[in-house]
Amino acid sequence: MSREILFRAWHKKRKKYYEVLHLHINELEGNWATCKGYNIIEQKDIHIQVQPEECIIEQYTGLKDKNGNKIFEGDKLSLDGDCVGHIIYDDGCFHLLVEGNQQGRNPILQERTKRFKITGNIHQ
Repeated sequence: MSREILFRAWHKKRKKYYEVLHLHINELEGNWATCKGYNIIEQKDIHIQVQPEECIIEQYTGLKDKNGNKIFEGDKLSLDGDCVGHIIYDDGCFHLLVEGNQQGRNPILQERTKRFKITGNIHQ
C-alpha cells in the first residue's frame, strides 16, 4: 500500500503552519525546507525557506478523519466530542498517544480514524 508523502511545518516564532513543498537534506550545504507562504502586500503565493531550528516538521499519516481531513503528526483527535489524544511518530509507525497516559500508545488504523475528528493540534 502506498501513501502520499506530505509534510507541514509549524513555525515556532510565527505560530502558524506552512505547507512544505520540498525538504532539503544535505550534509555539506545544510538542511532547510521550502514552504508555501503568502505575500500580503503583493497578494500572491510565495516560496520561503525555513531552517530546521525555526520549525517543527510534521508528516502526513496517510489517513483522514471522519470529515475527510488529512491527519498529520501533532493533530489532536476527538471521539464523540471528547479529546482522546494526539498523533505521534515512534518506532516506525504512527500512534495515538492517549491523553493523560504517556504509556497509552495505540497504532492508528484506517478503520479507527474514520470515527475520529481532528479538533486541533499540540501547538495551539
